Amino acid sequence: MAGNLPKDTLSYISVRLNMKNLSQDIASFEREYKDIFPGNAFNYFFLDDYFNRQYQADQRFGNIFGLFTALAIFIACLGLLGLSSFVIKLRTTEIGVRKVLGASIPSLLILFSRDFLQDDAWR
Repeated sequence: MAGNLPKDTLSYISVRLNMKNLSQDIASFEREYKDIFPGNAFNYFFLDDYFNRQYQADQRFGNIFGLFTALAIFIACLGLLGLSSFVIKLRTTEIGVRKVLGASIPSLLILFSRDFLQDDAWR
């Protein structure tokens, strides 16, 4: 029945080996393989190494994605800092008048923070 299968169908053989006698098991399996398939080369690999290589690209992508996410958050924070300093610069006289009338720094911070946190559509 194996003679009717396409040539690429039987390209890998999966074998479970005992880890205690790994080198002896691999050597005995190689001998058996060469007895059955005398002209073919015996190459082997472990599935855990194969899977680790497959997922390394995903891990690198995750690291790069995290780096760009942090960069985007940093740029957004710089934008908020620039916007708040611009608004404070425009309202310098209001701040001065409020300070003269006895406003505390925390109350001024709450006043300006409320302007940034509230949406104009809900006013």
